[in-house]
Amino acid sequence: MTLAKRICSMVLVDDSGRPRQRLEKGGLVADFAEAIASFLAQDGADEIWLRLDPTTSPTGKGANALFAPLSALESRIFLPLVAWAPVHSPSDARLLMSFGADRVVVDVNGGGSDPIAFVARIAATIGADRVVAALAVRRSAGEKGVVWELVDGAGQGLGIDALALCELLPAAGACEVLLVPSVPAPQSDRVVHDGDLIEQVASRLSLPVLSAGDDRDPADLAAALLMGADGVVTALFSTGSPTVAAGKAVLKELGLTVRPPDDG
Repeated sequence: MTLAKRICSMVLVDDSGRPRQRLEKGGLVADFAEAIASFLAQDGADEIWLRLDPTTSPTGKGANALFAPLSALESRIFLPLVAWAPVHSPSDARLLMSFGADRVVVDVNGGGSDPIAFVARIAATIGADRVVAALAVRRSAGEKGVVWELVDGAGQGLGIDALALCELLPAAGACEVLLVPSVPAPQSDRVVHDGDLIEQVASRLSLPVLSAGDDRDPADLAAALLMGADGVVTALFSTGSPTVAAGKAVLKELGLTVRPPDDG
């Protein structure tokens, strides 16, 4: 049986918990994260991801910025809620879970030179089925071909092989892997899904593999899914145009298996 690909609709919020984009539908404007997320859930999203804008000041509220939208959505929608905010310690992850998150994204580069031990500590605290291990990666040319390297928050290489690291994540307690390319595509001004990286990681892991990118249309999502991603994490639908339902229709036309927009 072919598993349906997941469409994880992401809402990017600022340090006050307000969305970076407004959703417009039928003459109505939604400018609260909870309202946008509720619409996306009704429109056919498979999961709702709330992400603190990574450009937010490091001296701001951090994970606390997600308190209001997460706590409001916990009782409002019946889809998985995923929190993506800086997690520097197990206590940060525990805090996000207490706000109402079902899973927490852990940027493994926060573990410095020992990212596996970092992920393992958090998984031991909140549960192995709660940790999404996110890898910010850049590709470069090595002596034996393409090399994918883990990068820090500033995009600087850490000298850690991303593929070798991925193979250790299941034992560390991650329940899925999120690939986050960090360098714009050749001849482009945006960061897109790295199909080659997705294919390499998906062939090595039994864990679900997700991918995030700067999507402009449903075709961007299709590229990642066709290369082996189990799902995509995207802000493409957060303005209401295109809708999740329209995006899924395009993906279905391209031969991908997706859940019907009205499938609970």
